[in-house]
Amino acid sequence: MVASYLKLTSSEIRRAEETFLNNSLLNLAEGGAEEAVWSLNIDDWTGWTDYTTHMVRRFARKDIGNGNSGVVTVIVWNYAVLPTVYVEALAISMDGKEQRKQLNIDLVKRSLFANGLTAKDTLRITGGAASTDSYVSNPGGPNGGFPDPVLNRGDKGDIGSTTIESSITGVDIGNSDIYGHVLTGGSAISFGSGTVTGANTPVGVAVDTDLVSYDFTADLPDVDPPVLSLSAKGDTDPDVVTLGGNNNTVTLGGGTPDAPVEYNLSSFDMGNNSIMTITGNILMRVNGDVSLSDVNIAPGARLTIYVAGDMESGQGNSVINNGNPNAESLLIYGTQSAAAVAGGAVRQTIDLGGSAMMTSAVYAPNADITIHGNAGFNGAAVGNQITLNGGVEFHYDEGLIDFFGGGPTFRMSSWGELIMAEDRIDFSNLSDLANFTAP
Repeated sequence: MVASYLKLTSSEIRRAEETFLNNSLLNLAEGGAEEAVWSLNIDDWTGWTDYTTHMVRRFARKDIGNGNSGVVTVIVWNYAVLPTVYVEALAISMDGKEQRKQLNIDLVKRSLFANGLTAKDTLRITGGAASTDSYVSNPGGPNGGFPDPVLNRGDKGDIGSTTIESSITGVDIGNSDIYGHVLTGGSAISFGSGTVTGANTPVGVAVDTDLVSYDFTADLPDVDPPVLSLSAKGDTDPDVVTLGGNNNTVTLGGGTPDAPVEYNLSSFDMGNNSIMTITGNILMRVNGDVSLSDVNIAPGARLTIYVAGDMESGQGNSVINNGNPNAESLLIYGTQSAAAVAGGAVRQTIDLGGSAMMTSAVYAPNADITIHGNAGFNGAAVGNQITLNGGVEFHYDEGLIDFFGGGPTFRMSSWGELIMAEDRIDFSNLSDLANFTAP
């Protein structure tokens, strides 16, 4: 009886140890993958060996508890384009036994604007029949990079809400025509008398269920306002003062993408019929409200606005960047934080409209955004609540699909364990990994 009991206890201890090591292996592998993604995103490969097609690193042996230790080896394949990460976690027990786990991890580029319109809360299309589609903003492409119903029209006019409560209508398309996907995180969708179609939708189908999804998720981080240099121009700058008057014209130029001309303003209110032309790289941090009149942005130039207060643009007969098809040329960031709203702050509002097409990319995840007007909007928008009214024609700029502000930033999208012998990689000799080729 005693012998049987001891045998059983020993077996349970071994199983517990195996379970502990297996969990430790997964934690080690995940840690190695996170190190790889971190190096990719900050472009710092200190400690890695560069083999042109791939990076390799073995991390120092570490204590994983209970007298066991672990070693992680990581390969980042095709790191300069669209990487895949291969990881081996090796656990070494007190008695020298080894246990291994290998993973391959697919990465995707994060984007602030993976869809045309993305709402944290709800998305509503009201008033006249609106429409969404997409276009390619390359000036050398069809129709000079501008949307066209025949020459330059795609089916990526996707709209979505991350709301998960099934009792809430996350997206209401009214009587609009969506040429793309309609997505929610689990909340309901009201299709009204509208349509949801794509390039491959069969003739006669009003709502293509292949283009409807209820498992949409999105990472929508707050925006931190930039820290500006001491040389940033302020409210008393002559150009800023002039733009505050009526019927004035000012050209702002200079700067580079990495070193724009900076403005640090308490507010920015353009006067009636004043025109601002951007010929360089301009960055404005506005700590209050913004009101834009006419804004023209030359090819290759960019205006970036970080706004802490409310914003309105395109009022009356104003024209906002309708001569440039590239939505990245006018970037608008709403900087109100989720914590501020939770603490009782009045929610930021952004009102976008006008009599002519506006081209811009707007990222304000905690602001309520309204898009209206008789013409339409080119680009993308991310907000808390988004409302389209007045029969807006919305065209998503497909050039934004990989845009993440400071450059491509990667995240893990899926992973799988390498179990079969033919799939597993020999990590034992680091020097041999110089000749590694992805399986």
